[in-house]
Amino acid sequence: MTEENQASITIEGVKINADELSENAKHLVVRLQSLQNDRNILAQQVQEKDILMSAYRNELILDYQKDKTVENKKEEANEEEVKANK
Repeated sequence: MTEENQASITIEGVKINADELSENAKHLVVRLQSLQNDRNILAQQVQEKDILMSAYRNELILDYQKDKTVENKKEEANEEEVKANK
């Protein structure tokens, strides 16, 4: 974090300068900034997990469709073989 980020925080559109606050409030500002940073990291991790889940779902769909395609080709081959034997 930069010095500017540590010296102030914006809450509901109001910029609060930490230098103007009590020592207790300064600690709250630091804790709030830490929590916001943690939340940002978690949000990024959730996005990454969503991307992975989507990729895995797509792989499953492709695998399922491939199996169906192979199954359909076998059925068509069996039908052609039955027609040829008649």
